[in-house]
Amino acid sequence: MGLLFQFPNQHNPEDDRIHVDQENKLTLKTYGLPWVFWGYLVAIMAVIFIMSMAIRSPLESIFKGGDQINIFIGYLVIVTMVSIPFSVLCILFYEKMLIKKGETLTVVHRLFWIPFKKTVYQLSHKEAIELRHFMEAPNVARIKHEKGLEAFENRGHYEVLITLIDQRQIVIDRHSQKHDIKKFIELLKQY
Repeated sequence: MGLLFQFPNQHNPEDDRIHVDQENKLTLKTYGLPWVFWGYLVAIMAVIFIMSMAIRSPLESIFKGGDQINIFIGYLVIVTMVSIPFSVLCILFYEKMLIKKGETLTVVHRLFWIPFKKTVYQLSHKEAIELRHFMEAPNVARIKHEKGLEAFENRGHYEVLITLIDQRQIVIDRHSQKHDIKKFIELLKQY
């Protein structure tokens, strides 16, 4: 999610996305999407509105016709027309929270400020958080190409992994900027 929904990577008292309480518990919330995504929602809703005005009379005649298959298709069209803008709205109001205290890391997913999934992880130790590069860097690709090996050149992205008590590794975030994600990991390791 970090490629789209990003976490803060340094403690700033003015930032409402990061909070440290008196028990030394760190709470991080993802930033919202840029305003351009709200523009996408308005554009999608405008197109859906125009489409619904265009198909209004054919839809009414389908419902008056009495054929069960056509009525089902009519309801399916209505559900589709409503679910597309609602899905985009859900993406705009999605929020991921990380709560870290000692060896416990809690990941909470919220939609419209309502938690719908909460997972508590017990880390193997307080600093059991590491960074892994997912795709090859341009330099690695160049070296492989010089050796005659097949190489995929891409800047790639970085994954943040936690190691649990049972030595399983779980990805909790990803990002395309190495320096930002390193600051994020350092912030998590402090608490």
